[in-house]
Amino acid sequence: MLQALCDIGPSKGDGWRLDLPARGQRIVHVALLVADAGAAEPAGHYAADLAARFTASRQATVDLLRRAADWCRERGDAKADGIQAAARRLHHEMERRLWDENAGWYINLYPDGSRHRVMSYHVFDLLRQPSMPEAHRRRLARHIVPGEFLGPYGMYSIALSDEEHWDMQDCDWGGGGQYVGQPLRIAESLFQMEEPERAWDVLSRCLLWVGRFPYSPQTIYTEELALQEHERGWSLQISAGAGAEAILHGVFGLMPQDDGSLAVRPHYDKSLGTATLRGHHFRDHLYNLRMDAKTFQVFRDGVPLAKERHGHCLTLTEQGKVRRDRSGSGLETGR
Repeated sequence: MLQALCDIGPSKGDGWRLDLPARGQRIVHVALLVADAGAAEPAGHYAADLAARFTASRQATVDLLRRAADWCRERGDAKADGIQAAARRLHHEMERRLWDENAGWYINLYPDGSRHRVMSYHVFDLLRQPSMPEAHRRRLARHIVPGEFLGPYGMYSIALSDEEHWDMQDCDWGGGGQYVGQPLRIAESLFQMEEPERAWDVLSRCLLWVGRFPYSPQTIYTEELALQEHERGWSLQISAGAGAEAILHGVFGLMPQDDGSLAVRPHYDKSLGTATLRGHHFRDHLYNLRMDAKTFQVFRDGVPLAKERHGHCLTLTEQGKVRRDRSGSGLETGR
C-alpha cells in the first residue's frame, strides 16, 4: 500500500486526484494515516521473518512521509513541516538502531529490547527505497550471491548461512523456496540501482520457471521446480505482475518521472539477441522500444524519437523532446 501510493503519481500525473474526498478527508490526508500506521506498528509481536517485512515497511513509510510533505507543501498545507520532521526522525532512528555495520544488514528490534538478525529476503524490499543510504543499499545487495540467497531456480527466502531460521516447512517464510513475486521484485530493484549483472543473475534463474509451469504459482522451491502440495490448485497468482515490472522497468528500463517525462535506460544482456517491447502506454502515448547488442531505439505513437548506444539514458518529455544523459543519476524509479 505504501509503495503504491508513492508509485502511482508519476504514471497518473496531475497530482493523481489527491484532493478528491475519501472517508470525509482528502486522499493526501488518508495517505498520512497509512504512513502513521506503518511507523507505529510493533514488529516484535510477529514471527522473526515477518518482523523483517516491517523493517522494510518502515523505510517505505519514511519515503511516503517525505512525498506527503511535498504534496502538502504544494497545497499550502501547514502539515508539511511536521510531516518532514517525522520522516527525518524515523529515518534517523532506523539507521541508528537497526543497521548492523559488521553484518551489512538490518536487524530486528523487539519490544523487550532484544536485537535479532534474520537473513530474510524480505529485507531486500529496502533496495528500492530512495531514502536508504547508498552505502547500505550496496552492502545489502552484496548478499545476493550463489550459495547465500541464490539457488538453482531463484532465491532462498532465508539465506543458507542463517541456520537458526532456515527450514523446508514453508517456501516464503522458512528458506527452502520463494514467493515467486519476491525475487522478481528484487531483480527490478537491482536493475534500477544499476547492478544489471546481479539483476540478470536473479532474473535468469526465474526464467527457468516457464519450462515447468503453465502459470505463475504462489511459491516454488529453490532447488527443485516443484510446488508445495497444498498450493497445486492456486493457479491465479497476481505475482506475475512482478515479472512484468522486472522486464518493463528493469530490462527495458522505462522509468516514469513526476514531471510527466519518461526516462529510458535499458539493461541489455547477450542472451536477448534483438528484443522489442511494443505498446507501452504512458500518459496518453504508446511507446515501443527495440534493442540489440549495441543500441536501443525508442518510438512514440509509431514515430521514431531517438536511437542511442547502451550505457546512456534518454529522457522523453511530454512534448516529445529528447534529453540525453550518460548516467541517468537522479532519476525517479517509481512507476
